[in-house]
Formats: sequence, C-alpha cells, structure tokens
Amino acid sequence: MNHRPITVLASIEWFVPAFRAGGIISSLKNQVEHLKGDIDFRIVTGNADLASTASLSDEVNCWTMRDGHQVWHSTSTPDWTRLVDDVQPDLIYINGLFNGPFNRSLLRWTRNSGIPTRLASHGMLAPNALRIKPWRKWAWLTTQRILGSLNHVDWHATSATERHQIKSWFPAARVHVAQNLPPNLALSPSSPSDGIHFLSIGRVHPIKNYPFAAQCLSRLAEHTGKHIVYRVIGPIEDPAEKGRILDCGSDQLSCEVIGERSPDHLAAEFQRANALLVPSLTENYGQVIAEALANGVPSVVSDQTPWGRFPSSPALQCLPLDTTGWIKAMEPLMDLDRRANLIATAQEYFSEHMLDDSILHAHRQMLRP
Repeated sequence: MNHRPITVLASIEWFVPAFRAGGIISSLKNQVEHLKGDIDFRIVTGNADLASTASLSDEVNCWTMRDGHQVWHSTSTPDWTRLVDDVQPDLIYINGLFNGPFNRSLLRWTRNSGIPTRLASHGMLAPNALRIKPWRKWAWLTTQRILGSLNHVDWHATSATERHQIKSWFPAARVHVAQNLPPNLALSPSSPSDGIHFLSIGRVHPIKNYPFAAQCLSRLAEHTGKHIVYRVIGPIEDPAEKGRILDCGSDQLSCEVIGERSPDHLAAEFQRANALLVPSLTENYGQVIAEALANGVPSVVSDQTPWGRFPSSPALQCLPLDTTGWIKAMEPLMDLDRRANLIATAQEYFSEHMLDDSILHAHRQMLRP
C-alpha cells in the first residue's frame, strides 16, 4: 500500500537561487534534496537575495515548480490563510526567528491554527549571534517568553549546544535534535595544479574572524619560506573587516577578498584549495565544512562551532582559536605530494560521518506531524 508523502509548508526569508545568506539556505536545500521521497515541501520565500533588490523569479505570488518541489516567491508579507488553505499542510516548518514577513507573522498565525509547527532557530540564539542588534532581539525574545507565545511550537536544533541555547530562553520548549543534512558527495574532486591555496567561504564580517586565519598563515609562510595564497569568498558586509584581512598580506602571503560567488562557481574554488579554514567566533553548523569535505578538501575549524563532536582526523581538525595550534594543524596540509591521499581521506570522512542513516531518520521524525 502506498502512503502519500507528508506535506510540509516551509517558510524562509531567502531560498535558492538566493545564496548570500549562506547556511540557512543550504540547510533547507539539503533537507529538500534528501527527503523529497518522504516529504512534499512547499516553500514560501522572498523574491530577492540578502541585501539585494533584484528579483529572483519572474513568477511571483504563485506556486512554481523548481527541481521537483514547489516554491512561492512572495513580494510582500504572505497571506498565510490563503496559502495554508491552498496547501493543506500536515505540518508548518518555520526557518528563522526574527524576520517579520516569514518568521514572526507566521508564528502569530500558527498560534491558534491547530497545525503542528516546527521552528528552526538556525543558531540565532547563540550568544555571539545575539550580540548583533541585541536590544531588539532580547526585547522580542523576552516578550515571547513572558507571554508564552511560542508554547505551541516544537523546536528544531541541529546540536546539543543549540538545544541548550533554546532551553536557556524557553526552559519548557520541546526540542528535536537533528544534525544538519549535508550536500551530496562530489563525484570527481581534483587536486590543485600548483601552489598552496587556503580558502574561507562566508560573509566578510567580524563574527567570521578571518583576520585570525590570515595572521596564522602569515606566520606559517614566514616559518616555511613558502608562498601561500589565502582566498576569502563571500559578501562583504563589513568593508573594514576586508581591510583587516588584506593588511595581513606580505611578500610570502597573498590575501584575496573575492566577494560573493554563486554556488555554481564554488566547485572550482574547492578544487584548487589545500584546505578550508573556518575560524568563526560562532557557527550554528557551518554547511561550508560539509561541502568542503564532500569535495575532498580537509578543514581546520574553530571549536566555537558544533564540529568538535566529530572525531579529529587529518580531514577535520576542530581547534581552539590559538595561533600555535592552527599553524601546527595547517603545515602538513601544504604538502602537495599528499594531496591525493588527503582528498580520499576527506571524502571517506564525509561518507562515514555526514551521510549516516540515523541523521535522515532524525529529520523524518522531527518533521512528523
């Protein structure tokens, strides 16, 4: 007997082909790709990318088919009553906390709807995340806690750390823990042809801490006498931070802040990179780390991310933000003769730890009405 897929109405401020918001887009995109046999996702999103006014689609305020799922590109606050009547969802899945049209308005609407609702905070309750525009966020969160306005939702956390962050604000919250789903494994990663290239991908903002990585590479280049290229790819949200990265350059270290690139262009960047560097002061997950490993790129990652729960390996090293430790971790990754072996190690690590059936099961359970 065939069972119909569960229908999930998912709201998110940005969705593909948008890419500037990074992880929150990748998280839902990967869910859709991995769960499409079990779940019929109907995604309601905006029609512009982060910090952009350019339209993403000519078909707006209507359902359009994209890669096997339906998307509604809204040009204003969605009419949730109409959309829910249209879709008749088994469950509503809200991605993010603070946006008015796609988060807060739908949270208000679901309060008395009787429809099971899941709320994914996407790291927005992490202490470092709350330091950005803090008063507005704290005021809204405190109001919701006092009024009990979020008591009707179940939360989605991607780690035990995020679960703790949710519980610190809402002690009685019902929280489902389901690790973020990864991208698909790259089929044919290739080695860089020449040179030593380290890569960071993400918005250029102080919370990403790229000058720390640049300083480590400067010392590494001086210590080894080898020329290193450090490329940072992502939207430049803070021009002063770009300056701090470039200031670390020297005769032996070339620092390049490239600006944003669409996901279609990142495969070539992964292919030339010896390693990915993620020195962030906080990350809810770090989708780019999974993408790097899928492409055979080893990663050195801050311990202010959830990746410390995975075993240490030449493919993945999760370290305190200590210059000496990072230099020690990065030096073996400069050996071009070991590159083929490191590619295989990274992809084997990805297959073992990112594609576990238990992760898929946790997502199916979390999205069960």
